[in-house]
Formats: sequence, C-alpha cells, structure tokens
Amino acid sequence: TRESDGGVSNTQSPESFALWLEGGFESGASYGLGAQFQSRGTGDTDDQLGFAFGLAQAFPFSEDREASLMFEGVYFPSFDGAAESAFYGTVGAEVPVGPVDLTMLYSLRDIEGAPNDQAATISAGFGIIDDLSAEIGYVYTRDGGEYAHTVGAVLTYEFGLPME
Repeated sequence: TRESDGGVSNTQSPESFALWLEGGFESGASYGLGAQFQSRGTGDTDDQLGFAFGLAQAFPFSEDREASLMFEGVYFPSFDGAAESAFYGTVGAEVPVGPVDLTMLYSLRDIEGAPNDQAATISAGFGIIDDLSAEIGYVYTRDGGEYAHTVGAVLTYEFGLPME
C-alpha cells in the first residue's frame, strides 16, 4: 500500500506499537493483558488505541481429561482511525465427552454506530488413529445484518519434522 491510501499504521515512519503480557496463577488459570497504539494515517481523524484482556482456566473433568473455559475482550476507545469506539468479546468452553472434545464459542463485535455482529460456533473433534484427527463444526453468524449458517470439516494429520 501507499501512504496516500490512508488507514491507521499506514504512516511514513514507525509510529505504532503493541505490548502483550502473559502470566498464570497457581490455580492453573492463565491471563493475557495487552495494549496497542496505531498512529492515524492519511484521512483518519484519530489514532487507534486498544486494550485487550484474556483469561483461561482448565480444570479436571474426568479421571484423565480436562475441560477449559475462556474469555477475551478488546476495547478500542477510538477505532480504525475514527472517533467511534468498539468492543470485541469472546467466551468459550471445551469439554470432553467420551472420545470427543466439544468446543463452543460465542463472539460479539460492537462498533459504535454499526449493527452488532455475532458468531456462535460448536464443533466436535476426535482422534481417528495416531496423529490423524477430524473435527466437524457448525457456525451461525450475523454480520452487518446478514445471517449465515456454515457447516465444515477438517481432517488433520500431524507429522514430525526435525526443527533443529
């Protein structure tokens, strides 16, 4: 892109940054805290400033398996080079049910002056044989007033490559 194209962080020199801190607690919970600043570009009225927070907790679910819960949120007091604020939030869970891992997520995008966008996902993943697994899932989305239903599948084979 050219500087004249505009947009946050599309500036003549490095003027933007992001910071991220990760940590954990003795309970096994983990967290992430972040901040970012993107300098306004040509045609923008504001810089973009954002703050992020995430929290995840795994806990014993059965004799040899764990379930986990997570939350993450991002708030922008000035979003995408404009004066409008925005919030992105996601909550989710992964729960083992027999040989299957069920994953459920809900996401919300709320930009000031625009319709809320949402997505809800449920998927089931399971091992087939050593290093071969499959996952099937369903996603419901509402994006800009448009609704969609999507079903998908992924087949994954993991193989080791020397990384030395």
